[in-house]
Amino acid sequence: LLQLSQSSAGNVRCKYKKVLGRAFTTPTNWIRAEDEDDARKKCDENDECVGFHLYPIINRYYLFKHGTELVAEPGLTEDFQAWTKRMLTCEAADQQEEDEEDEEDEDEGA
Repeated sequence: LLQLSQSSAGNVRCKYKKVLGRAFTTPTNWIRAEDEDDARKKCDENDECVGFHLYPIINRYYLFKHGTELVAEPGLTEDFQAWTKRMLTCEAADQQEEDEEDEEDEDEGA
């Protein structure tokens, strides 16, 4: 499994899977974010983060650690939106730019 160093943590970007009608469950909230972009950035930069969800009643985003379960609870989670981090997609932003340039070079050569 690829582990990114903390020195590049500020430039890490990951892909997420959006899940509707489910929420992460834990007795306490871990990290709060102001909006989806803030939640995504904070989760990208933290190796312990498994994903985040929007708590619709209070319009807040919360991040969750690995080991936290994503559940559907009838009567409670229908309006929730959750994003689960796809760990194998995480890479440094400068590496993503290099990969995109390589793809463009390949397209031009075809």
